Amino acid sequence: MDGPRARAAGGDLAGAVAEVRAAIAAGAAPEVAADGRLTLIALPEAGMDLLPLRAVRRMQEADLVVHPPETPAEALELARRDAERLAVSAFPAAEIARRAACGQSVAALVPPAAWDAACAAAEGAGLSPERLFAGRSHPSHPSLPDPAP
Repeated sequence: MDGPRARAAGGDLAGAVAEVRAAIAAGAAPEVAADGRLTLIALPEAGMDLLPLRAVRRMQEADLVVHPPETPAEALELARRDAERLAVSAFPAAEIARRAACGQSVAALVPPAAWDAACAAAEGAGLSPERLFAGRSHPSHPSLPDPAP
């Protein structure tokens, strides 16, 4: 955290107020380092109640929630009310990279069939996404053993 919020948290309230006033006079927001984040969240096949708590937290923190058009309403209800929602059929890596560079937090809900393509697109755009899974919701997750026959 930096900018006026960090100054105030560090006890420099006068400095924080001065920084905000200077930004208002300049007609812009105070300079804050861009610390955007991308979280890829694998949509569970068996229901949203299988989402890990961390995935729900990332959806609550997100400025933008990217999702396929067929995403169930119960999944989108977990996102912050004022978060922008973007329904897409292909992973918009360039748009997500632009938003993250501006400091926005992005949560991308990805169906299992599109997981590998979304990961490759994110990495191709220079992003290092956090990856969250719901139990065994994605069969190619490397840390999960193959299901028993």
